[in-house]
Amino acid sequence: IIAILIIVAFILSILAPILAQIIQLAVSRKREFMADASAVEFTRNPQGLIDALKKLSDDSRTLESATRGTAHMFIVNPIKKFSEMSASMFSSHPPIEERIKRLEELIEAHARQRVEASWKAIQEAFADFCNEVDPDNVQGHHIVQLLGKCAAAIRALEL
Repeated sequence: IIAILIIVAFILSILAPILAQIIQLAVSRKREFMADASAVEFTRNPQGLIDALKKLSDDSRTLESATRGTAHMFIVNPIKKFSEMSASMFSSHPPIEERIKRLEELIEAHARQRVEASWKAIQEAFADFCNEVDPDNVQGHHIVQLLGKCAAAIRALEL
């Protein structure tokens, strides 16, 4: 039984650093996505970040001063020869295409929320109009109020 424990300890001593490295790199990739989301929240310009990431990905130059030890400090993986492995579990950076895709999904979700909020405001304006105005006594200012509320909801889409 002692021999089995020694073998298990030996195997774990080999696997533990590898697993620790995989976990560290996974956390690093997750932080890249969180940094992108924070940048969008701070600047309120996700398209600007998407354009910047595209520009960085189009740069074909190799950065001579970058090493695997400093790669985690860069916005994108500076070591071009490892770019084909960028989707692997041993990469410190997620693929730029994946980062761009998530940012585009964020834009779509935000736009969908704005449309839903505006539609809800328009529905509430009509409900208020129907509840508060006597159908036999509709006057011009009632219509103007309703149109004003609808216009405000539509303008909110443009922000």
